[in-house]
Amino acid sequence: MLKILATHDAVVVGAAGTPAALPPKTLRERGYKGLIYHNHGVSNNDFLRVCGADCNGTFLSASPVLVASQLPADNPAKRCAGPAT
Repeated sequence: MLKILATHDAVVVGAAGTPAALPPKTLRERGYKGLIYHNHGVSNNDFLRVCGADCNGTFLSASPVLVASQLPADNPAKRCAGPAT
């Protein structure tokens, strides 16, 4: 972790599911300000719940289903992504 903090501007976390919240949480706790990228294997509500604010500003690929309630009403994906809000 110390080597990453000292030498990297961006980190790619190659993990899946909720345990993938540990690297960004640890990095943020230690003051890391660089970019953090995740693979699509973390795109679920449990990951977002566990990681919380420590994942603000991180990047991950996700389908509209994960954020359906946050899509604007005129977004074409909203109708098929989730229930009406």
